[in-house]
Amino acid sequence: MIWCSFGLSAATSMKSILSLAFICCSVFHAYCQEAPWYERALVGIETGPTGAQFGSDIVDTGYVARFDGRECIEKAVAAHCDYMVIWARDGVYAYYDSKLQPKAPGLGKRDVLRETVESAKAHEMPVIAYCVLQYPTHTLHEHPDWRMRDKDGKPIERVCFNSPYIDYVKQLLAEMMSYEIDGFHLDMVDQGFGPPYGCWCEHCQAKFENNYGHAMPKALSWDAEWEKMMEFRYDSSAAFETALDQYVKETWPGTSVDFNYHGNPPFSFEVGQRPVQHGVTGDFITGETGQWAFSALGVGFNAEFYRATASDRRVQVVMQRGVRHYHDQTTRPLNDMRWETMTLLAHGAFGTMVDKTAYDGWLDPVFYQRLAKVFQEANEKRKHFGQPLHADV
Repeated sequence: MIWCSFGLSAATSMKSILSLAFICCSVFHAYCQEAPWYERALVGIETGPTGAQFGSDIVDTGYVARFDGRECIEKAVAAHCDYMVIWARDGVYAYYDSKLQPKAPGLGKRDVLRETVESAKAHEMPVIAYCVLQYPTHTLHEHPDWRMRDKDGKPIERVCFNSPYIDYVKQLLAEMMSYEIDGFHLDMVDQGFGPPYGCWCEHCQAKFENNYGHAMPKALSWDAEWEKMMEFRYDSSAAFETALDQYVKETWPGTSVDFNYHGNPPFSFEVGQRPVQHGVTGDFITGETGQWAFSALGVGFNAEFYRATASDRRVQVVMQRGVRHYHDQTTRPLNDMRWETMTLLAHGAFGTMVDKTAYDGWLDPVFYQRLAKVFQEANEKRKHFGQPLHADV
């Protein structure tokens, strides 16, 4: 025996082997603990209200009255979720005790972000704060000079990424980070989904002239001058994302940042994002599928597109529970959700299911029953995902 050739007894050798195995297990466990949550994640959930992005009556105390972070975590744990993305700020309200933006009146004295973080600790579940960036209705009413402006100087109800708005966002992130969250999902850094295609505010005009040595063109001309205009828009979005990512990394090392990506088809130049330039900001790329705009027929294509865009990083693809559009309250059939989830995982992504709650924050038990079956199966098959992919037609 080899043991005898080294002058070791069987008992001594077995002890050495067990010690080595224990060390290897300890090292592996330490690695798993130190790896960022998004490197270990397979499936998770994003939970938030139907949204008050475009206005809300401040005396309406029924809205989100039942939106409770503790229940969100309880349901997520039962559904085998690896992480929770919880809504913290939309265009009108904060869902925590913010000093910068009003809290949704229906919450009363409750703080959803605090409820979520405190409840998640017992389950060691990462909590990511969802923060809306574009279309900040309340903020634009307080700071009208941060609005985009068309070529004639008329205000556009979108925020300009070259304005001082970025400093306001940093203050919001600092508020949220005081809750000891694990990351930020920042949504969205787009330039609009329709005309006008550009911003001619004083901030943009000064920056454009500084970059190119002449005034901004004021007519869509599809020539070299308009190409500079598009480059300026792309670079403005990317610079905004990069600045926020650096701010988080320098201030709270280890905290994740991801941005809602719109550089994939069917999007075009109008949103101000390009496939690669805006897919490599943050820690991983996050894209959307879903019934309402991104085509149920393109689920695998979307995952492949994101992976090709950011080949050395993880890919998160976001699904929705609704049958029709983004705020639809009809829960999809079990096998419909199952097919989409398994397709995304098979293509190397990790999957996030969006639960847009009922108007008052109620969580539909039927959805969570179905989600638990889908995510349980995903976890049982975890070892099969993340393998080398072989393309087929």
